[in-house]
Amino acid sequence: MKFLTLLILFFSQSASAQGSYTMKDLRVLMEEKEYTEAILKMKNIAPSERTEEWKNMALTAATALVEKELDKPRGGGSAYHLSKNLATGFAFLEENGNFKKVMIKAGLSAIKARDFYDRSEIEDIAAVLVKIDPASIYSLVLDSGYEDIDRKFMQYLDDNSAAYLKDVKVRKFLLSAVKENLTRDADEVPGLKRSVMNKYKLTDDLVKELSAEIKRISSEAVKGVVPNGGSGLGVLLTMNTLGLPIEGPDFAAYILSRFIVAVNTHKNILPYLEKLSSRDLSAGAKALLAAVPERPFWFSGSGWDQDNKADLVRKYLKEVLPAAKKECEVYEKDSQLVPKHVAYNYDWVKAL
Repeated sequence: MKFLTLLILFFSQSASAQGSYTMKDLRVLMEEKEYTEAILKMKNIAPSERTEEWKNMALTAATALVEKELDKPRGGGSAYHLSKNLATGFAFLEENGNFKKVMIKAGLSAIKARDFYDRSEIEDIAAVLVKIDPASIYSLVLDSGYEDIDRKFMQYLDDNSAAYLKDVKVRKFLLSAVKENLTRDADEVPGLKRSVMNKYKLTDDLVKELSAEIKRISSEAVKGVVPNGGSGLGVLLTMNTLGLPIEGPDFAAYILSRFIVAVNTHKNILPYLEKLSSRDLSAGAKALLAAVPERPFWFSGSGWDQDNKADLVRKYLKEVLPAAKKECEVYEKDSQLVPKHVAYNYDWVKAL
């Protein structure tokens, strides 16, 4: 970084310097690969003498200096800032295709190595690279670990799908990205997700993956085990966002488990409960009844006697209720026979 600081310092002073350097002197420096001295003295040449040869010298020297920084351990950050300063000092470099590639290479290296001044700078670097070449978002995300929190890459892939339909890395990325439900997602993201799902023909793979995930989660949920991070709700949200059908025994078992565990789960789970067919409800009830929980968890907490909770229970848990009532009645007669499923609210359950 010392090299970079000194170079910027001298470079900023060189424009006003009154040295005796000529094009002949610059040619000697370039032949001897004295690129640092050459780049610092480029502005000593009068504007009227800055020919195409002069521009090529500047391009060669600038490129070599950036590449030299890139060869250093964790040199991506300094290389990127050097390339930006050089492009500022020599405006024509900003339009040069070869130097643009060098800037992108340096920026990608900086992001991959997390080699920048502060975390906010990663967005600044990414914005510059994408402005230089929109296609650089591919390497930013897939090769350099840039987090696509604003869905820029997904949008790019949607706009340019014809070029990436057979790209295995893109497919893998999209299968993961469309399942992510970020809190900062804009209103148009669900439509974007459905668009890439259809264009890249992801539906079958997504249904297979999400169904397998909910199968695993529901096998625990019927035993009263709450998945970490709300992963089951995440699957439901993803299915709903993508317009995929929420149906089948495993989805029903999970949804009923989340409904019966406590009233405070209802706000999030009721919309999905209402989507279940009578056949699925029956299958979910059987899974609940067959499970042996680590500890009772049905009808936990308070609030079951409020609002229309009794009506909801009679509607959606009608096949579970007989067993729940029986457990409560047995417990009333013998307190040593603790219910296997029902946790609390015994009198309320018996009265249903």
